[in-house]
Amino acid sequence: MGIDNMAFPFNNTVETAFRTLSVLDAIYPRSVDLELLVCLDYICVHSADFFVGIESLHPENPNRTGEVLVRRTIIEDALNFLHAKNLICVNYLPSGIEYKATDLATSFLDRVSAPYSVALVARANMIAQHLQQTDNAAIAGMVKEKTFNYAFQSRT
Repeated sequence: MGIDNMAFPFNNTVETAFRTLSVLDAIYPRSVDLELLVCLDYICVHSADFFVGIESLHPENPNRTGEVLVRRTIIEDALNFLHAKNLICVNYLPSGIEYKATDLATSFLDRVSAPYSVALVARANMIAQHLQQTDNAAIAGMVKEKTFNYAFQSRT
């Protein structure tokens, strides 16, 4: 069986799309670019690295900071999937391309009942609440600080 035919249960297009949609719905009506979505996804999955009292969605992994490097392509695929399902809209702005949840997103997310999915939506909402007054550069800086510090320390 070739790698193209293998099923990837984690970080596949559907799982990443669900996380991306949860984040976009939680920050609605704010629209964000791909780079910020990468950061928000990382914060959502590893929230305990950023906020006291919020448990991370996924277990700690000593190599987790490297994940930020591979998220961009996975999230791009997820955005294309979500756009095809009319769950997000794409805004072409002079400053670049931004993504925003549509009205269908909340209706879709309100119907989830699996424990992981419910926890994900709740976590995305908590993070959105914590970051609602934080500008995009500061959010990106939070992630860069955590990932850069780890990458620098692991090489020494």
